[in-house]
Amino acid sequence: MGAAAIAAGACAAASVVAPCAGSAGWGLALSLLAIFLGIIGFVRAGSPHVHGGLIALGSIVVGALGGMISILVLVGVLARHLLF
Repeated sequence: MGAAAIAAGACAAASVVAPCAGSAGWGLALSLLAIFLGIIGFVRAGSPHVHGGLIALGSIVVGALGGMISILVLVGVLARHLLF
């Protein structure tokens, strides 16, 4: 399995957990990193010597989900500060 796919999976998982822990900025940064590393891992998985294409593809999807969660949390925090 490729190192990029493993790193992308770890970043994707952390990007979903970080906004729930109160770090929406880190969650957004980790989701962008997960998507970037997932694309690299998916392209590298085209080689017959490297495995992990499904993990890379899954990390792109989970990274995008983590990014959406982070954006929603950031919008909520901004709205709370602007309205109250």
